[in-house]
Amino acid sequence: MSIESVLAEREETHGDFVEVSRVYSGIKEALYDGVHNNADARFEAALDMIAMKMARIVCGNPYHKDSWDDIAGYATLISKELERLSTKDGEAGEDYNMGIVELIAQCNEKIKDRIWQVDEKTEK
Repeated sequence: MSIESVLAEREETHGDFVEVSRVYSGIKEALYDGVHNNADARFEAALDMIAMKMARIVCGNPYHKDSWDDIAGYATLISKELERLSTKDGEAGEDYNMGIVELIAQCNEKIKDRIWQVDEKTEK
């Protein structure tokens, strides 16, 4: 399969590269803009990958099951890691878990606002 065929296939499922990039950038900006982020590389990587999958869903085929499965997979990996940390660290692990939950809650509203802003720019 040629690279052009691969790119055409991916655009069909994931959306236009430029549009996906713009939405992904907006989601990441919302995630990290003004939020005290105490997450380590594991959590940042998972959030980044989830942000990319969200951008692909918004810009591409929302019925592409693999994108949803990938989001569930990254969330499950973090959930297992949080479980491991709370088991290992006891109270400290629970406090850390709450820090991550608070971070996600703070980001949630910013993500929603940023997606609407990107949608409005795309429609113009």
